[in-house]
Amino acid sequence: MNRKVFGIIQALTVLVGMGYLINTNAYYQPYLVVLVFALFAYTKVKEYHYKWHLFVAPMIYGLAVMAANYTIWSGFSYPDEIGVSGRFLHSACMFLGIFVGAYFQAFNVCQYLYDRALATADRKGAAEDESIAASKTSGWKPWQVFLIPFLSIVAIDNIILFTCRYPGTVSSDSLTQIKMFMEGWYNNHHPFYHTQVIRLFVSLGLKLFGDLNAAVAFFNVFQIFFMAACFSVQCHFYWQQ
Repeated sequence: MNRKVFGIIQALTVLVGMGYLINTNAYYQPYLVVLVFALFAYTKVKEYHYKWHLFVAPMIYGLAVMAANYTIWSGFSYPDEIGVSGRFLHSACMFLGIFVGAYFQAFNVCQYLYDRALATADRKGAAEDESIAASKTSGWKPWQVFLIPFLSIVAIDNIILFTCRYPGTVSSDSLTQIKMFMEGWYNNHHPFYHTQVIRLFVSLGLKLFGDLNAAVAFFNVFQIFFMAACFSVQCHFYWQQ
């Protein structure tokens, strides 16, 4: 298919999908961020790569967006004169609009990331010997590049946590998520699996320390370690380039 024609089809479906998502009961901003990234990716990708995972990943994202906003396409109110077939047709259009719109956005993002990964691999392969030589003369070893920022972040953040912010900043959203798993009542206003991560650490903290404040601090310590590890991995990655 001609790229321009395919681009027009993508633009129309994304426009329809984003229009339906205006009625989301969650935050609209994340969808706008993905849209901006997808537009940027579309301008950068000159040729599509036909790899199975570049089609499966956008499909998963599209299904996730569609499932997270099921109230839009399944809970719409219709006048009686539309009839069952009319309701089904309209719900199907909303279902497909949200799914396909999200799919094409993720499709372009995945294509761009794959392009970047190929370019990085080519540069890394071409300059491997030079990188090894530079690392030997730079005075830094790989484990130092990871461990120094990791330990620095862990130390500073934990000092602040236990001396100034104990048991940590608990927002109204966090309180709602804690209430959800303590009462056993859930809704999809907050990501279910993120709530389960909080549940895992808070429940473990309660068993270990027998105090809710200590349990919340236990979860915040985990977040500090996780964030420090992510940042340190990025430092190590860019150091190798």
